[in-house]
Amino acid sequence: MKNQKQIKKLMTAYSADKSTEQMLAILSTSRENERISKSIRSNTTWNEKSKNEALIASRYLNSVGKGENALELARILEENLEKKGTADFKDFIVPTYIKEAIEFLCQ
Repeated sequence: MKNQKQIKKLMTAYSADKSTEQMLAILSTSRENERISKSIRSNTTWNEKSKNEALIASRYLNSVGKGENALELARILEENLEKKGTADFKDFIVPTYIKEAIEFLCQ
């Protein structure tokens, strides 16, 4: 994944309750990061936590393609399936809207 180190730094800063300005300072210089920074700073309706979450989500979404995201999800689901029958296994709950979309396509 592109920008993996930067995203990890953002997540660490989020866990440490850093301010939005401190988190924005982590971003490298690029046109896309400038656009994200401007959008985050200009939003007056979100609280700081929401802004920080949006910042991380924006950087993540700009760093992965659909294929990369799908492969990562498939890998994690497969690893989880191998844990079935153990305490480490976690149920995977498909959101209703995705389940309904798949059922519709299969008709």
